[in-house]
Amino acid sequence: MGRGWMMGTAALAAVAALGGCGSGMPIPAVEMRPPPEMGFERTLATLRFHGATIAIPPGTTIGGYGGNLWQCAGRSDPIAWQMSRTEVFSRSFSDIFYDRLNLAGYRTTGDPSNLFADIERGRPRTDYLVGARIDEIRLDICHQRDLLTGDEKFLKTGQGYVRVQWQVFSQALRKVVWQATTEGVATLEDPSPMAVQLLINGAFGTAASNFAAEPRLLELVSRDPTQFAVADRQTGPTPLLVPQRPLRTTPLVDDADAVRAAVATVDTGTGHGSAVFIAPSLLLTNHHVVEGHESVMVRDASGRFRKADVLRRDGRRDVALLQLAETVAEASVLPIRLTPPPAIGEEVFVVGTPGMKGLAGTVTRGIVSGFPRNDRGLTDIQADAAVSLGNSGGALVDGRGNLIGLTYAGFQTDGGAPLGLNLFIGIADALAKLGLVVEEPLPAGAEPWDDYPTAPAN
Repeated sequence: MGRGWMMGTAALAAVAALGGCGSGMPIPAVEMRPPPEMGFERTLATLRFHGATIAIPPGTTIGGYGGNLWQCAGRSDPIAWQMSRTEVFSRSFSDIFYDRLNLAGYRTTGDPSNLFADIERGRPRTDYLVGARIDEIRLDICHQRDLLTGDEKFLKTGQGYVRVQWQVFSQALRKVVWQATTEGVATLEDPSPMAVQLLINGAFGTAASNFAAEPRLLELVSRDPTQFAVADRQTGPTPLLVPQRPLRTTPLVDDADAVRAAVATVDTGTGHGSAVFIAPSLLLTNHHVVEGHESVMVRDASGRFRKADVLRRDGRRDVALLQLAETVAEASVLPIRLTPPPAIGEEVFVVGTPGMKGLAGTVTRGIVSGFPRNDRGLTDIQADAAVSLGNSGGALVDGRGNLIGLTYAGFQTDGGAPLGLNLFIGIADALAKLGLVVEEPLPAGAEPWDDYPTAPAN
């Protein structure tokens, strides 16, 4: 029934309370449903197990001792839940969840069995968090007896049942978007001193399989998380206009300071990344840089800190749009090069804040090496320009300092040496996923954010 059945925590201990009369608690019949038909054409959002809560008040009777008198000791005391309502982040529950969801064909992140998750190509980000709340446990335990002496043994068999309430939390919307309740049962035929733990784990596994079989779950993760977020916020397909600045025509070395000034450092309080100005109050960065935050602090090239709100985000493409409450100088905005697209062998430069915040504005050089597709079916730009932690969300510019992409992944050896296998998001794709449209410069005196284009008719 999977691996890691040992609960490894006292929070799952059930003890026999003195007094009362009892027998085995009736265990309902629960069918384990088959996994859904995935189909190879689906691109699924990712799921991560966030933890489990056992919400059963202490003293609640959760079972009794049954079975035949010949094999089982005739005990009359009930089995009572001992612990208070506590969040249980059990390794066993985590293992069971990933076993059952992966077996059903879902895409998961944070799986403890994946020893190479930190260096996998593309490093998929989590779209949805899943939490479990166990609100009912039933046990029918046979306390084994010695057939010769009649004495009780420490070994037990039996049946178990759990009812689990599941919640699915959208990282894009920052709220619970779906809830479901499933049941699970388990039978333990091989006597064990850990029967209670094994039965709860086994029943949780069946409930997890039934959760994976829910059609609504497959429907939810089959939708693009950002499209789901846009529809839920009722912004519709309305694009946001980004005024275009004239493309730079001179070599980057002639105006390197201006290009560096257009790239800022994003400080989340627990880490940092980079971002690039595409308008006087708008910056692009990676979704994973601001994941879990509604606002962050942005430090510009002059050292000034400003608060920025996360206006839009797309976890699948790993891009996010930040908005400042005030504007910066036009000179601190990078021109956007949509055409021609980058070509293999073209010289490119990376600008960002690698490693330490004090290295803000670092520039590295390389060439475009290829255009691989990642595990989500999206095309990346591959270049050998050096990047490291902190570069994420920074600018990839051409030889003249025009924005052509965003840094989002880099690979290193176990010793930390760069491999030159660095991935970038093409600027056209980043803008499209966030609903941004580049417009020609507006007439003098016009306010670029006054009007939005009319949404196309459905």
